[in-house]
Amino acid sequence: ASIAALIAGGGPNWGRSGSFTVHHLEHSLSGYPDVAHGRGLALLWPHYLRVILAKKEAKIARLGQALWGVAPGASAAEKT
Repeated sequence: ASIAALIAGGGPNWGRSGSFTVHHLEHSLSGYPDVAHGRGLALLWPHYLRVILAKKEAKIARLGQALWGVAPGASAAEKT
């Protein structure tokens, strides 16, 4: 997952130019003591994916298949 976050913008942003939303949001969390950058990303990612689920369902499903072996199908994005 760490490598995916660094490749071409990461996750649902693959193949698209522009900023990586979760990465920028996380910098606000990293300002607090004892919140490591990776932990902040791990906290935000699931929530971000739920917010964009309707618009990026196919890409989220492919992410789940590639990283966690989620079986293809109607609920793949939701399981991811």
